[in-house]
Amino acid sequence: MKDYDYVDIEACIAEARRLRSEALAEHLALAWKALKNAFAGTAKPKDGRRGPYLPA
Repeated sequence: MKDYDYVDIEACIAEARRLRSEALAEHLALAWKALKNAFAGTAKPKDGRRGPYLPA
């Protein structure tokens, strides 16, 4: 088994946390945009229905 330096391990953990935060922020931004479009009536369902629509 390799010997790892705790500084390297902490750097990997910090990078993983940063990437997780970025991914979560991106998902929240897309969800907010979809929700905003649904309530504004700008989202159009593909099957021709009318009214508010939340994409799947």
